[in-house]
Amino acid sequence: MIISKLGKYLYIKPDKNKTHELELYFSSISKITFSIIDLEKININDEGVLESLIKINNHLNIKNKSCVFVKQISIDEIESSDLVFLSTIKEAKDFLSMDEIERDLINQ
Repeated sequence: MIISKLGKYLYIKPDKNKTHELELYFSSISKITFSIIDLEKININDEGVLESLIKINNHLNIKNKSCVFVKQISIDEIESSDLVFLSTIKEAKDFLSMDEIERDLINQ
């Protein structure tokens, strides 16, 4: 699993079929930040994958943070409207920047 900083965001690229490992990582870190999760190697239709992604997303939302999943998918591939999928890392960074501003305004 690749874990690095991408500007002010956390960038994670899990290994193939390792979304449970990703879920464990998020539950173990003490400092939660806005995150970009690159799912290039992950088949989101595999058993348990969407459930793990939803848990990660909910965990971040509880901490008033958000995440974006980078993956080119068709609208038919995903049933959860709570998850944000974008096709490029640049789009993910732009989305998180706007989401961070929106959350700051709401919390003032």
